[in-house]
Amino acid sequence: MRMRLVLLGLVVAALSGCASQATQDARLGPTFSAAEKELMTDDEKLAIYNAQVRDEDKLECEMVTVAGSHRLQKVCQTRREREWNRDSAHEALRDSRHLQRCGLEGTGPCPGPNRL
Repeated sequence: MRMRLVLLGLVVAALSGCASQATQDARLGPTFSAAEKELMTDDEKLAIYNAQVRDEDKLECEMVTVAGSHRLQKVCQTRREREWNRDSAHEALRDSRHLQRCGLEGTGPCPGPNRL
């Protein structure tokens, strides 16, 4: 989480460029002074970042309960990261079910590869 905010801050800082620059490339978005950046909330920084990237690279944040804790934590991920995490979780679940049926050595009743 902290790493994502730092990354977001660096992206905003990199995109803002030098405040004394006379001409600004329109693709880089608005320029903010250090004082303005300090006053921005994380949600405002996120909105600025999302306005400047493609749809699949936009960050979506949600509050989730971390495993082994009752505390909520804000987690921000792109759509691509969410899909990868979902697919990885499905694959891990499928693999664990296969191990339960077949055993570690494959000595148990094991269905064919297409029947998991």
